[in-house]
Amino acid sequence: MTGASAVSDVGFAEMIYHLPNLEVINLKGCQHAGEKSVKSMIDRCPSLRRINLKGTAVNERGVKRLLDRFGQQLESFKVDDTIIEVSKPLPTPSLATHSPLLR
Repeated sequence: MTGASAVSDVGFAEMIYHLPNLEVINLKGCQHAGEKSVKSMIDRCPSLRRINLKGTAVNERGVKRLLDRFGQQLESFKVDDTIIEVSKPLPTPSLATHSPLLR
């Protein structure tokens, strides 16, 4: 649906609502996609693994909600310049785990 600038947030939310088996959603350039679209993704699309929200109206709160819901299963997540504060530190992998020279 890239670049569908005439569709409202409610319109996107309705489409998403009726497509619960979505695994990939690309709303790049759909400038009206926002909180209602995010809510539909979270409520109706449990299998999402690739999300592109570049050029949408999805704000930091929406991005955080999507990451909270789908973060573990996402293969790709694209947004405009958004800063997300993480409530707890992310785990840092040990060098010894990834380098055969340090084992």
